[in-house]
Amino acid sequence: MRRSEKVASWLLRSKVTPPRQLVSVISRSRLVDALDAAAHCKLVVLQAPGGYGKSSALAEWRETRKSQGDLVAWLSVDEDDDADTLIAYLAYACLVAGLDVDDDDLLSFEYSTDKKTTQAVYQLLAQIEQSGRPLRIVIDDLERLDPVVRETVFAILLRRLPDNATLVVASRERVELDTVDLEHRGLVTRIDAEDLRFSADEIASLWGSRLSRHQTLKIEQKTEGWPVLLRLLLAASDMGAFDLRQLDQVSYSDQLIAEYFEKKILSRLDPAVQKFLIHTSVFDEVPADAARYVLQDDFDPGIVARLQSIEAFFAPLSDSEEIEGHRLHPMMRDFLRHKFKTENPQAYQAVQYRAAIWLSSEGNHMRALKHALETDDQDLIESIVDASDGAFLWLREGLVQVRGMARYLPDWLVHENPTATFIKSIMLFKSGKADEAARLLASVKTRLGSTKKWRTTASARAICQCMADVYRGREVDPEELAVLEAHPAESDNERAILTGFVETLRCFSAHQYMRYDDCAASGEKAIAAFLTTRSVYGEVFIHLHLAMVMGLKGDEDGAKAKFNDASAIIRRQLSYDEAIKSIRDVLQFEIDHERTPFSTKSVSRLRNISTRLFRLEGWLDIYSAAFRTLSEKIAANAGADDALALLDAAIGAARESDFAMLPDVLTAQKAILLAQADRKEDAAALAAPFLARADNSEALTAAPWRVSEAVAEALLLAAPDLLNETHIAALEAYADHARQQDNKRTALRLYACLTPWLAAAPDGASDHLQRLEALLRETGHLRALVYAGPGIRDALDRLDKETRTAFPTLERALAQAPEAMQEESSIFTEKEAAVMRELQKGGSDKIIAGALNVTEHAVRYHLKKIYAKLNASSRLDAVKRAENMGLLEA
Repeated sequence: MRRSEKVASWLLRSKVTPPRQLVSVISRSRLVDALDAAAHCKLVVLQAPGGYGKSSALAEWRETRKSQGDLVAWLSVDEDDDADTLIAYLAYACLVAGLDVDDDDLLSFEYSTDKKTTQAVYQLLAQIEQSGRPLRIVIDDLERLDPVVRETVFAILLRRLPDNATLVVASRERVELDTVDLEHRGLVTRIDAEDLRFSADEIASLWGSRLSRHQTLKIEQKTEGWPVLLRLLLAASDMGAFDLRQLDQVSYSDQLIAEYFEKKILSRLDPAVQKFLIHTSVFDEVPADAARYVLQDDFDPGIVARLQSIEAFFAPLSDSEEIEGHRLHPMMRDFLRHKFKTENPQAYQAVQYRAAIWLSSEGNHMRALKHALETDDQDLIESIVDASDGAFLWLREGLVQVRGMARYLPDWLVHENPTATFIKSIMLFKSGKADEAARLLASVKTRLGSTKKWRTTASARAICQCMADVYRGREVDPEELAVLEAHPAESDNERAILTGFVETLRCFSAHQYMRYDDCAASGEKAIAAFLTTRSVYGEVFIHLHLAMVMGLKGDEDGAKAKFNDASAIIRRQLSYDEAIKSIRDVLQFEIDHERTPFSTKSVSRLRNISTRLFRLEGWLDIYSAAFRTLSEKIAANAGADDALALLDAAIGAARESDFAMLPDVLTAQKAILLAQADRKEDAAALAAPFLARADNSEALTAAPWRVSEAVAEALLLAAPDLLNETHIAALEAYADHARQQDNKRTALRLYACLTPWLAAAPDGASDHLQRLEALLRETGHLRALVYAGPGIRDALDRLDKETRTAFPTLERALAQAPEAMQEESSIFTEKEAAVMRELQKGGSDKIIAGALNVTEHAVRYHLKKIYAKLNASSRLDAVKRAENMGLLEA
């Protein structure tokens, strides 16, 4: 498993190792039998307050199942686990249990956070199913997990858990899990406090011969069989602090546990032992080295041996001698921590200070930050953040620690500490908020730009600034790239990581500004680096960019080869990642659209992607490709109004995110569609603000090609009456530039739109049409003629018959009616089409379900898909739209 060498192994091992002998010190065979009987279920839920021995019972059951050949994966979760790290931990737990988890990337904490959660879970479950061995997955402390993470991951686990697996969860409180379907099928077993209570026989076994039958029954009545209280009373009795004659004073309450622990046990321990327990309670798990560092001169190596009297509440971190340390029962730990914080706050903060320093030195920066925040020491908090190395921590390890740190960073620190700024910015980039990240960087630079603190973080700042430039479509600053290249790497692997990152930035930027030779060269260097660091994501992104370049050049075979390279990696190692597949599909659909602009084959998939595109990590290329392609397909097949509504929604989202340049692309596209719908005044009004960009070709070449292409098309198609000779010359010069750079798509589109001007003179028409003929023959890009076709047809009609024979490719393309190029297949699946027909009859969910012999849930599922495909807001709206599109007979 690839983790930073500095990150302490005790943390990882403690999460996948059950606790030893906490509370229960007798066999709970009754519970083990109940768990065995439930093993045929999909889900087993143990729910009871703290101290009921849930973990102990599961640990005993685990050993029983292992002895019978089952694999049992154990994972203790906590509030620091997000969806992505949880999956990586779960994969590691399965590996420790004996499952052959054969995908390095699934196990990798460096890359797991870049995955799409749903498909990552699918991949793990597929490996579980393929193993064929019975696997029991135990999730302890489920109540500690963030509800959003719980909902995200466990909904998928429960829905897709294979037949050879059982999910067993333990929680102190009720947690919301969608179990309705499993409950109806009898596949859920619940074990609650009543089941977990000690019976009279178990109490007698625990206390041995010192209790009479009457006393046993009385203890059962007074304690209500609460395991932690029974074990606490026994410990107190062994220490001489409890007499059976005091039974009438016993009651069932959390407060009693605290009082008994303090008065009957803690107060009777040696002062050194008390201090050891109280001071180490600041940790959730206590490695021996951490205890040694926190206690300093007061640390006694033999102190653990003096804790036998409370062995029920104190257990080693692991059976392995390699991992020295202990954990306290959570109830005792929380009690001691609260006592420490309230009764001796100065010492509490001092211990938290040392805990933060130790964790930071071990490379666990996220937990170090949590401890530092307990001290209110701003200098310490800043030093912990600075020690994490911010942006470089992300490059080396992925988002695991960076994401956790970003959650805990106080707002004042984000605006006062550059490293904190960079950590926050990276998370904003990764969540589709590139402009918010750019504004944060600019704001902090204004405040701190002249300080030493800012100057000493040049490399990390360069990482974030370059990301801001690429995501927003700006040219990457060569000086920033030079800073990164000059950064001293800690290892050959880090140097390869930096090289891959820098060359990827160069590749992306060169593509956006039509320097395709540079793009290809940087792409090859990046791939070489990624092969060294095993960054399959990096490889995929480079292949997709090179596929885009091939598509622009009209090299269909080359584009197909690069898409195949990307798809092979996705299929082999990233099949779980819906986000990366969405990006690939958007770019593939765009290239296909150039050749088959009226095909409806991809409309449904593209529409589904577009509904969530702004929630994904993306940049100008992806958003522009998706919304321009989809709006044109919708306009051709469903009408301009639907397409314009899509663009309005996308423009609103882009502006809300303050996504520079994208609103211009989408507004230009809207003008083009308005002109096509013969709403010329509205179209001209939208295009008019772009006139200044056509004053000279330099303004067009200075912008990303996607922006200038859309703006130039909008001016030529939507605002022809506003253009003068200067504008036409600048637009032609930009088309020439695109052709010189081998961007045949842009050149063909713009030359086609320029036809009314460039073919107006009799002696110029033939030369211009020959240029169009050649580009169309080389590329097969019929999309260029969709909106410029009438002008080209007029130019051809003015030629004599003999001259006109020189343009067979143009003639054939113009002769194809849009209807002839449409796919005959419906955008609906067979089931969706059946639901639509019943919906047209006015049937309710219940009636439709009966007519189709499916469940009402299935009907609602299909309706949800239908609404998304039609962009419909209601049942009636869906029917009307389907009728207008010819999908239903009116």
